[in-house]
Amino acid sequence: MRYTEHMSMEDTTAAPKRKKSTYNGTHTQPILETANYMTKKKIMRMRKARHSAPYSSVCDTFVTGKMHFSIFTQEDERRLVEWCIHSTKIGYSIPVSIMQESIKEVLDAAGRETKFKNNVPGHDWCWKFYRRHDKEIGRKDLASTQEGKMSKSERVEIWSSKFIEFLKSIEVEEKAELLGDPARRFTITQRGFAINPKSGDIFKVKDPKNLFLNPNTRETQVTVVGCVNGIGQCLPPLIVYPGVLFLYDPLLGFEEAKMGSTEDGWLDSKIFSTWLQDTFIPKIKKDRIKLPILLFVDGCNTPIPLKIYELCKGQGIILYCIKIFSILIQQPLDLCLFSPLKTSWSKVVRKFGEQNHGEKVTKVNFAQVFKKFWDLQMTKSNIIEAFKESGLYPNKKDKHLLSSGAESAMHSVLSHKQQ
Repeated sequence: MRYTEHMSMEDTTAAPKRKKSTYNGTHTQPILETANYMTKKKIMRMRKARHSAPYSSVCDTFVTGKMHFSIFTQEDERRLVEWCIHSTKIGYSIPVSIMQESIKEVLDAAGRETKFKNNVPGHDWCWKFYRRHDKEIGRKDLASTQEGKMSKSERVEIWSSKFIEFLKSIEVEEKAELLGDPARRFTITQRGFAINPKSGDIFKVKDPKNLFLNPNTRETQVTVVGCVNGIGQCLPPLIVYPGVLFLYDPLLGFEEAKMGSTEDGWLDSKIFSTWLQDTFIPKIKKDRIKLPILLFVDGCNTPIPLKIYELCKGQGIILYCIKIFSILIQQPLDLCLFSPLKTSWSKVVRKFGEQNHGEKVTKVNFAQVFKKFWDLQMTKSNIIEAFKESGLYPNKKDKHLLSSGAESAMHSVLSHKQQ
């Protein structure tokens, strides 16, 4: 037989498939101790005695006596996987920093000491966690991998169809009433105001695309967070200042606003969680708004760690993310407040300087200057009109949220529920 014929025959022979590991990600100390004992006493071979633990961990225990067992219990692992699955459904891509923060909270709450420094895992460990649960989480699909080649309208169309699928999948009582009540449809967004590092004056409003940057490279700013609903109700804004100690009142002239502070002035999960518990949830209860409610957030810059997911789930708050490419056309607060403010901020600063003998807008007087524009723009009629323009409510065929096909799907959901 010639060499070429021999090679062609070998190519047709399929190689045996390697059996997939049955490791479930949770091997405890008793499992390793039992496997070590059974192997040393020659009761079982190591491969059978290891049960659900990785073969390498059992080998290390047998040879060196050191035990490397899972840092999570099965319940901890289930909570994290459930959070990751939910984040995928609502269109939230979990940053590694948010994953690290959530894991640290789980470990600290359990009082568990690990090999991680300050209980914060590295990037490699986080990616291995994703790979271990890749099938359940389903982080990538065909549409998301091809979005970069699509136009903005096509990507908004995909977002709309995914939102409809999400509405169909959630299990809530009286779904038709939830979708038809504008009072139960909230949206929250944030904008950064850039600070000149030399003079300290606040000179411009940042674009949404500049709001999701590496914490190690982003610049100091003042962040304003606003929240409204479909009937024109408006919560007091949350203003996040850079710094820790203040020798002045940052909210002077705008006392009804809420305040937070971080090292660089960016919104973090701690401030967001505090705002939800102390401002947003009490406001819903005070106004007797029926639960559950829909809360649209900016997917590019809103921190949603495990604790916020569990808080919202327990309080009947259904989160869904607006993508960064459509914030300017789908976010009512951008239409009625931040976009007009961005184009006219230089005029606001110039007018303030003329009225106050050339004084500049800084952190000291920012709340006072911002209040005038806030009161001018955040009227009930403006908010309702912004919801209509964005398409978040009511749903129109010629608006961005729901295409004709998506709207027909929405009507089918409502009619099916009402029958």
